[in-house]
Amino acid sequence: MKRIPVAIAILLLFLGVATLGIVYAKSTCTTMSEYAQTAQQYCEENNAADAAETINRMSAYFKSRHPVLSLYAHHDELETLDTNLVVVTEQVAVENLSLAAVTLSEINFMVNHIYERELPSFHNLF
Repeated sequence: MKRIPVAIAILLLFLGVATLGIVYAKSTCTTMSEYAQTAQQYCEENNAADAAETINRMSAYFKSRHPVLSLYAHHDELETLDTNLVVVTEQVAVENLSLAAVTLSEINFMVNHIYERELPSFHNLF
């Protein structure tokens, strides 16, 4: 008789963890997208100093979120995102802002891709 309540408790725990993962991924996606779009706008305006500052804040934010994201996101996607952050930092440092804007678009795409991958769908449930 105790098996049913235990099974329900375990299922609710799994559901809670999955929901928290989706909320965490959405929060990360939204913030990283805002940083990327702001930095991209600075690059288009040829404002290297503000772009560099925004990219540094974005990198610090990503590093703070990386330990939790690495629990459920694909490591190759996180590594690609981390590599792109290093690349865009160097591009802005040498003031290659047109190429930095393209890399920021890739970062924005990758962040959205990681979030979309975490959403429950028929493909990842079965």
